[in-house]
Amino acid sequence: MYMTSKLSDCIFTEEIDEEKKTVNIYCNEDGYLHTYNYNLVNNTLYPIWCNQKRWDFLNDSIQYNDDDIILATYPKCGTTWLEQILILMKYGVDKYEQLRPAIRNNYDLSNNIGKIHIEGSVEQTTLFYDSHEISNNISLEDFKNIPFRIIKTHASYNTLLGKDQLFGNNKIIIVTRNPMDSAVSGYYHYNNIRNYAHKKIHHVDMEKHIGFDWWSLLWMQGKVAFGSWFDWTRDWYKVYTEQKETLDGIHIHWIFYENLKHNTMEELIRLNSFLNCQLSLEELKTIKEMTTFETMKKQAESNVYDELNSDVHFRKGMVGDWKHYFTEEIADMYKTKLHDLKIEYQM
Repeated sequence: MYMTSKLSDCIFTEEIDEEKKTVNIYCNEDGYLHTYNYNLVNNTLYPIWCNQKRWDFLNDSIQYNDDDIILATYPKCGTTWLEQILILMKYGVDKYEQLRPAIRNNYDLSNNIGKIHIEGSVEQTTLFYDSHEISNNISLEDFKNIPFRIIKTHASYNTLLGKDQLFGNNKIIIVTRNPMDSAVSGYYHYNNIRNYAHKKIHHVDMEKHIGFDWWSLLWMQGKVAFGSWFDWTRDWYKVYTEQKETLDGIHIHWIFYENLKHNTMEELIRLNSFLNCQLSLEELKTIKEMTTFETMKKQAESNVYDELNSDVHFRKGMVGDWKHYFTEEIADMYKTKLHDLKIEYQM
């Protein structure tokens, strides 16, 4: 099935194969064809390393423990930053030298530390170009036997693996960033992945990347991996605001990236309380210093794995960088959609 749509001056064609559950998006900009390939998982666009069959298998196979911590973020909304904070809070600041931000601090079975990307690395049998994260396979048996797990997901609430098991004893942390900065960060991230894949196949850099205006329109409509930021945020916010407090308190914690950036200690204190880590102010100050953007970028520079898994993952980490990229017309489109969410973001 083909559908051609027009977003402002951006014309794209969406090819959907209902049988194979794949989606190809073609965007013709000034005579140059940009192609994006996705899988369709529960009617949500997913990267090519996870399809409906794999998702169904994991959904039937994954078992959570009560002390698992789930970190849910839309891509490029502070995921690696929060992973590093959580690891230091739960494993201890003495583990700092074992962290590897260049590869998103993936779980290392040799020293039993790190986070686990549940859709990407658990029983991943088909290896693709785009991440050390998915080549660092963890078997279901190993996953089951890991004593304490920090689990990362980019899933929308609709595609959260094993969600029927959660929302009882587990601690769930949701990190969200304003959509315009998220779109800018996503633009560079996607370009890096596409260029890396292109070089693997053709041994040269891509001739041209899609212009930001067109990209921002595709991103706004959710024609990217993990679907619409606006749908993702609305659904998770509903889960957060409707949670029922138990004798142990609340089990879902909401963090705005912008608050974490501008009021880091306050947010670390809130997180410390939510997780009942009982860390001192001095320990929290140490964690703050170990997780600054500059510190993590420097760590990544010293542990380069390849062009994609290096400090390139850390671009600017700014609040308000979107103002250098958005036209007034497209910014107004984003702000209108954001207004409908009724969630206040610092822009």
